[in-house]
Amino acid sequence: MFKVYAFLKRNPKLTHDEYRAGHVGYHCGQSRRLKDIRGYLVNVWANEPLVEKIGPLHAEITINEPKDFLEHWDGFPQVYFDNQQSWVEARTVEPNRATADGLVVDPDWSLADSPHLFMPAPDNPNQFRAHHLHMEEHVIVPVRRPEFKLTKLIQFFQKRADLSDEDFSRRLLEEYAPLAAISSSTCATTTKRRRCGTSSLPTTGCSVKMARRHDANSARCGAGTTSCTSIA
Repeated sequence: MFKVYAFLKRNPKLTHDEYRAGHVGYHCGQSRRLKDIRGYLVNVWANEPLVEKIGPLHAEITINEPKDFLEHWDGFPQVYFDNQQSWVEARTVEPNRATADGLVVDPDWSLADSPHLFMPAPDNPNQFRAHHLHMEEHVIVPVRRPEFKLTKLIQFFQKRADLSDEDFSRRLLEEYAPLAAISSSTCATTTKRRRCGTSSLPTTGCSVKMARRHDANSARCGAGTTSCTSIA
C-alpha cells in the first residue's frame, strides 16, 4: 500500500472553520472519487488549544515545538493507493456515473475548487501549494470505535541530528509505540520514507492516538522535537 500525507494551508481568504467546511464538504466529495483510491482520511486541527484539554501533561509531551507550528498547515489528508503509479495517475478521468446509457464520465466532477480552498501557488494562481510525504504505517493497536466520542491526538516528531533514519524508526517502534499504546483505543506510528516533491515541514514521523483520556506514557524515542496537535 502506498500512503501519502499532503500537508495543506488554507487560502488566506478563508478562516480555519471555513476551510474545514470546504475541505470535508465539497472537496472530499470530489477527491474521494480519485481513480483507484483505496483509502482517504482528512485531518484538520481542532480550534480548542490542546493545553486546555490536557492541562499540565501538555508540557510533558511537547518538546521544543517549532514556533507557530500550526501556521504551517490547516489540515492534511491521508490517501492510500496500491502503488506510486496509481497515485500519480489518480486524476485520470474515468466513467463512473450511471445514466440511461450506462456508465459515462461525470461532467460535474472537478477539483477546480482547490486553489480557492488551499494556499495558491505564487507563480500560478490556478495551482495550490501542497507538501507531500510518502509514509510507512505501523499499526500498534487496530482501530476500535466505541459509542462515546474519542479524542484524536497526533504527536509529530523531528529526530535528533545524531540519529540515523533507521535508528529513529527502530526506537519509535520498539520504545515509544508500546508505551503510547497503553492508554489508547487506537495507536499507529508513521515514519517519513521520502518526500514526494518539496516539503518544509520539520517532521520525521508521527504517532496517532485515540483515547478517552491522556496519560504521560511518553518515551523520548530519540526525538529532538515533538509537537502535539488535537484533531477535530
